[in-house]
Amino acid sequence: MAELLSLFPEDKPESDLPVEQATSAPQEQSLFPDEVKFNQSVQQGVATPPDKAARVLKMQYKTGLPVGLIERNLDQVEEDA
Repeated sequence: MAELLSLFPEDKPESDLPVEQATSAPQEQSLFPDEVKFNQSVQQGVATPPDKAARVLKMQYKTGLPVGLIERNLDQVEEDA
């Protein structure tokens, strides 16, 4: 039986085998293996105003510069672009 990945690792699939025949419990897996980085990304996204995020994304597409560099120097990047 193929192993299923879940966005909700606490939802474990039912085994086809009776409990007494099951050899081991399935390992928990998530589509977000590094939960700490995921949570940090979510918090950063919530803290960034939507208009600033749109300006950064526009400049990233236009210039190809890294997002972090643009965020720190947004006004200057916009002037130079």
